[in-house]
Amino acid sequence: MLRTSLKTVVMAIATSTLAACGSGSDSGDSTPKVTGQLPTDNIESAAEVGTVAVSGVSAGSASQQGLGYAFSAFAEDDSDYEEGIEQRRLRAQFSDSVACGQSGEIQFSGSEESVSMTFLQCVNPDGSYVSGSMQAQVSESGESGIRMSASYNDFTVTEASGDSVYINGDFRFTIANLFSGEMSIASNRFESRVTENGETESIVLANYSYNILNRSASAVESNYDFYITTAEGTYHVWSEGNLTANSNNQGLIGIVKIEGANAILTATLTSDNQSATADLSLDIDKDGTVDLTGEMTQAEFFDEPLGNLE
Repeated sequence: MLRTSLKTVVMAIATSTLAACGSGSDSGDSTPKVTGQLPTDNIESAAEVGTVAVSGVSAGSASQQGLGYAFSAFAEDDSDYEEGIEQRRLRAQFSDSVACGQSGEIQFSGSEESVSMTFLQCVNPDGSYVSGSMQAQVSESGESGIRMSASYNDFTVTEASGDSVYINGDFRFTIANLFSGEMSIASNRFESRVTENGETESIVLANYSYNILNRSASAVESNYDFYITTAEGTYHVWSEGNLTANSNNQGLIGIVKIEGANAILTATLTSDNQSATADLSLDIDKDGTVDLTGEMTQAEFFDEPLGNLE
């Protein structure tokens, strides 16, 4: 699996820029058909496919970053240039364009709460190339919350090295309480393609829902449910109830399930100050009977350092 700076480029970016930026499209809520197979010869092979499937959790949260990258990637070290962009964004109604750092242009249109940006052969000072378009909107939600939406249309960032990120689809972000950190991310359909060092990883997320219910000094509670399509087919991934991440970054507590067309893989997550374990069981034919079992660390199962799990 690719763990790239580009993938990090495709959650931090939008968080800082969505507040200045039209709304994501609603393409319905039809349930995708589960088509991917889970290997049934041994639990380790099933876990490998499960690891790819659960990567949709981080891919979904990472989607926030594409928007911010669009605003920041083409900026020069020229305060007048940045201020000019900011002034366009803050006008009550505007329709304008600005030259990219090296060549091409970005066309803007929008209002106080929304913005649409189209990148026309935009080459940045660092040699990266941006194309496609995006729309974003932000509004208040109660006294201490905020609601944001973003949609991407064939949005592509290609670095000078040839590494690239492609994203297409919609996401909706709701921060119910800025103080407690309660938030949700949802999408009808979202496609991403990351290329690094000549290797490409593509996924499609559908009916995506990720919720952080509580964020305190001692723990974070969350849950998720989504369908992910990879090269192997479509899988259904969900947490059974809430997952708890302890503040000491020692892993998660809870249950995660990955459904393939032929079987269901269950990961029962336990953690303490010494270890974080994923106890695995595979139900072949989905008849409620456990056929294979195994165990691995959570870092192995999620292919993520423990500090990144949430």
